Amino acid sequence: FLGAKAPDSGQVSPDSPSIAAEVAPFVDEAFLLVAAEGPVGTIVPGAGNPAAEAIEPDYRAGETRGLDTLTRGYRILRLRRPEAGTWRFNLSGLTGPAGWYLIQDFSVSLRVDAPPTAAQGESVTVTAELINDRTGLRIDRPGQIPGLTVQALVDGGAFGFRDDGQDGDRHADDGLMTAQVRLMRPGPAAFRVQLASRHLQAERQQTIEVRSATWVLTVQTPPTSLVGEPVQVAVQLKPTVPGAALQPPTQVIARLSNGETLVLREDGRDGDRTAADGLY
Repeated sequence: FLGAKAPDSGQVSPDSPSIAAEVAPFVDEAFLLVAAEGPVGTIVPGAGNPAAEAIEPDYRAGETRGLDTLTRGYRILRLRRPEAGTWRFNLSGLTGPAGWYLIQDFSVSLRVDAPPTAAQGESVTVTAELINDRTGLRIDRPGQIPGLTVQALVDGGAFGFRDDGQDGDRHADDGLMTAQVRLMRPGPAAFRVQLASRHLQAERQQTIEVRSATWVLTVQTPPTSLVGEPVQVAVQLKPTVPGAALQPPTQVIARLSNGETLVLREDGRDGDRTAADGLY
């Protein structure tokens, strides 16, 4: 009902006709439904409740008479844009046990931004933000939403979004959540960004074009040399796609015209000048 994930609920009786329910932040509308084994008189908001734009105690009401001759009634109270907090209500006219549901419809939507292309194996930054539909503005502190988690689901793995200024997130607590997503298969990569909380859930589909990447060898050996002088045989490795996270080879083999082979290294040993500089 109205996209609610898990409505709050409870029971009341003529001897205990009071209701206490928690309204979450960023609720657009909330409906308190009371259904009873017997009539339901009125629903009266308690003193000291948080504020709301409007309260409609008699939004809907009705009664039915069953084959067992028992009259059963229901009544719905509507809250428009209520503030978060504990809301209390009192029931009148109960003659039998009753149950209640508080159903909350949130003014929250999920917005996701991802680059159109990425290199194979590259970590790309995907951002997500929650928008308050009332204002159209970003919710600066999404942690106020109970039980909130946002994650990208890619190839069976989950990448969590964070807003703590670490691991690629630029600023802590600014409402712009960040995830570092790695895509390993070339071609169009479709993945889901999922929002879940105690009361609601949402999902957005994203697609990034992943470009395949390989190594390109650039020869660094000088074109000429004097007879008898040592010559440094060297190559520079660069990925075909900038930023690609390719695993570098442990060695490169050079084959001379006389059939001799040389093993080129990048570990600072056996002729390699500097380790881990990309020059073999």
